[in-house]
Amino acid sequence: MLGLASEKKRVLGLEVAGTIDAVGKNVNQFKAGNRVYYLRSINNLDGGFAEYSRTTTHTASKLPREIPFGVAAMVPAAGFTAYQAVIQKLRPLPIILIHGGAGEVGGYAIQLAKIILRA
Repeated sequence: MLGLASEKKRVLGLEVAGTIDAVGKNVNQFKAGNRVYYLRSINNLDGGFAEYSRTTTHTASKLPREIPFGVAAMVPAAGFTAYQAVIQKLRPLPIILIHGGAGEVGGYAIQLAKIILRA
């Protein structure tokens, strides 16, 4: 919050990509050694630049070996931005304009709109 100092030290970083070191006892879809990427939770926006980061199974996605961590870390924020713009705001109209569709967010928005509008 603007103007409010935090007593606890903060670690920056919202977008995360890395290798799983350990999983909880009830986690079945991931295991140590899996490469993953995710966007930090809205309730906990910091910590992505830390040596270790914790998340939930529904926010993480497996990452293929051929995709570098730096590329994967950029995916969630752009995808989520497009999701909010298209899914949350789209009204049932016959057309949609996505200005700047050649960019990262625009590309996601086009794909989401095609799914929604069955184009």
